[in-house]
Amino acid sequence: STLSLILIFGIFSQLSLICYGNNILFGLSHEGSHPQTLHAAQSLELSSFRFTMQSDCNLVLFDSDVRVWASNTAGATGCRAVLQSDGLLVILTAQNTIRWSSGTKGSIGNYVLVLQPDRTVTIYGPGLWDSGTSNKGSVVVANNGNSILYSTQGNDNHPQTLHATQSLQLSPYRLSMETDCNLVLFDRDDRVWSTNTAGKGTGCRAVLQPNGRMDVLTNQNIAVWTSGNSRSAGRYVFVLQPDRNLAIYGGALWTTGSTAKVAAA
Repeated sequence: STLSLILIFGIFSQLSLICYGNNILFGLSHEGSHPQTLHAAQSLELSSFRFTMQSDCNLVLFDSDVRVWASNTAGATGCRAVLQSDGLLVILTAQNTIRWSSGTKGSIGNYVLVLQPDRTVTIYGPGLWDSGTSNKGSVVVANNGNSILYSTQGNDNHPQTLHATQSLQLSPYRLSMETDCNLVLFDRDDRVWSTNTAGKGTGCRAVLQPNGRMDVLTNQNIAVWTSGNSRSAGRYVFVLQPDRNLAIYGGALWTTGSTAKVAAA
């Protein structure tokens, strides 16, 4: 019926707005329901920070109402910001011509752009590891908490460690560091993935190392689980994604360099 179509359209419109209310933009290599493009009037948001694709074709980072960075590309219409599969962030016009680019690209792969608590916008990639828990039929209801863990090098003001009872959250998903030393991914109340490390230590914590490797460490700093893959020392992110997958990206490929002296909570 017409009423049913209206209701369905309204629901998907709200979900789209919620999705773009997150602080992550995914590259075009990703499949599924990730936000990949910022169209005019769409934004990434975190605390008082807002990264907005304006209708005048200018991509602007705001701290409250103060501009702290811009692509300086005003003067066109129908523009959009796209994170490409080579890690380049580009602004495309309605005619698909490149008006601006971040300038630094990597190999073809999966990349993420993150609006961070220190007020910078940073591109990470390519992908280093994932949990293989993608659910193509998944629907994120709301970003009800932090969904990113940062590596321990060069991200001093960002969350870097999950201690017992702490979690990453992207409703209905939750990655929890349990008191029994098991790191568990929940879809609502269902366990869909874990490190299978229950009972292997006490005072355990999950740490994203500066080489991009995720470790579960005991209070004696013994690794009882590791993601296994690593790269050279740098900056990495561990992301709980809208498709229910866990993934590590890095190192850092590009940044706006707009660090705030006091990071957002």
